[in-house]
Amino acid sequence: MIIYNLYMTMYSRRANTPVIPRNETSSQILALLSGIAGNELHTNEIIRRVEGNPRAVQRALVSSEAGGLITSRRVGNLRLWRMDPTNPLYQSIRELFGRTRGLPAKLASVLAKSRGVRLAFLFGSYVTAKDNPTSDVDLFVIGAVDWMKLAETLRAAGRQLGRVVNPIIWSEADLAELPTSNREFLDGVMAGPIIWLVGDRQEFDELRSSVGAGMAGGRSKPARVGTKRQSAASKGQGPRDRRQGGAGRRSSGRGSHSR
Repeated sequence: MIIYNLYMTMYSRRANTPVIPRNETSSQILALLSGIAGNELHTNEIIRRVEGNPRAVQRALVSSEAGGLITSRRVGNLRLWRMDPTNPLYQSIRELFGRTRGLPAKLASVLAKSRGVRLAFLFGSYVTAKDNPTSDVDLFVIGAVDWMKLAETLRAAGRQLGRVVNPIIWSEADLAELPTSNREFLDGVMAGPIIWLVGDRQEFDELRSSVGAGMAGGRSKPARVGTKRQSAASKGQGPRDRRQGGAGRRSSGRGSHSR
């Protein structure tokens, strides 16, 4: 019999059934490991990323493994930890902890501090949980932002999260001047599952209606179709420039990705 308490914590009266702990350290670990799609991290790297007390992190890792939530293996002197995406609880854990402590929460915090971001959301394989350890995290941003500054911020966040963040950045003018191919792309994205980080669907619909009405009231400008440039992120080294609307920008430079 599976029981849910008021904290959305799951436990069972039967032996050998996974248990989701409620302490903060364990929650941070589960958010981290569920957000990297089955990738492995060694103990010290987990301690660094969750910024936790080493002893508390080690206790939480051992406890989570004993509870059937994560697994580990030894390679020389290293102990590697992972969460198996085939675990029946994987998707639930990812959704539960991701929004409060995991990748979506951390990116939302980063974007909230970035000037000019009006709307932002995740889409693609991360949202559908069909990603793998090498998959990019697809991020859509709308607003008047400084591309280079935002790319650097996302690169730093990606290093902390252990994922390459792949941003598409459009201005409101880009949204108003979409060529057919980009309009179809946007419609396809919005028809699928997304995770809102800044704003919501109602705000998006209102913005799209307002910029559309503005363009209809004046002379339409030719659409500016940006070049699709691939930065060092394609090699797992930083954000990738995918401005599918608007003028293309230079790639953001090189970064690295800790394991």
